[in-house]
Amino acid sequence: MSETHQHSPLSTAPIKALIFDLMGTCLDWHSTVSPILKDAVSSSNEIGSSSPNALSWRHRFFDEIHSRFEAGLPPEDIDETHRRTLLALLHSGGWTMEADKVEACVRAWHSQKGNSYI
Repeated sequence: MSETHQHSPLSTAPIKALIFDLMGTCLDWHSTVSPILKDAVSSSNEIGSSSPNALSWRHRFFDEIHSRFEAGLPPEDIDETHRRTLLALLHSGGWTMEADKVEACVRAWHSQKGNSYI
């Protein structure tokens, strides 16, 4: 009896696209942004006051992306979305932050580190 090899449809189809998520799956957004955000807020506000956290900022960021999509708005530069959502988060809590610190927080995600569980 001769042995035949059967291939699944995926094994013979050419790859057309490779898609993956870099916003938390491959890179660790939270651990990179959290310390910078905490430092920026604490150096700009009273000691002992509560401060916004990276998770709240991230939620606002994804809510904003979803809202833009639902409204039929075009995508925008990710730094602009980060900046706008950080400023909204700061405003909602009555926090202040110097402009250079806002920019440092916005740029922080550019230097993410890889997740240890990948």
